[in-house]
Amino acid sequence: NAKVSYQELDRYSSTISGLTNTTKGSASEAFLLIAKNTNLSKEAIAELTVTAINFEKVGGKSVEDFAKTIKSLSDDPLKAAMGLHKEFGFLTKATLDQVEAALKYGDTAKATALIISD
Repeated sequence: NAKVSYQELDRYSSTISGLTNTTKGSASEAFLLIAKNTNLSKEAIAELTVTAINFEKVGGKSVEDFAKTIKSLSDDPLKAAMGLHKEFGFLTKATLDQVEAALKYGDTAKATALIISD
């Protein structure tokens, strides 16, 4: 899990709060929830936090459910991606091929990053 200092959390929370029109406290909670469920970089966690908050606002999954989904990506990226793809249809064939190739070489972090960035 990403280690984040108080100063970094404060900076990320301020940015996320501004981008999502939510409180800094809510942004901080969401950031920490997602951070504990992934091994991604702090920058990627911040991007995912913005996505999770905005998704929840439009009636999608809660931030908590989003974090669980992110954890499942880390545990079994291809299985989780296929589940998400069936639910939302968000992955291209090229991305799925790249994910499979990354997993073939044991690069789970790259596979997860490919899924998230698509």
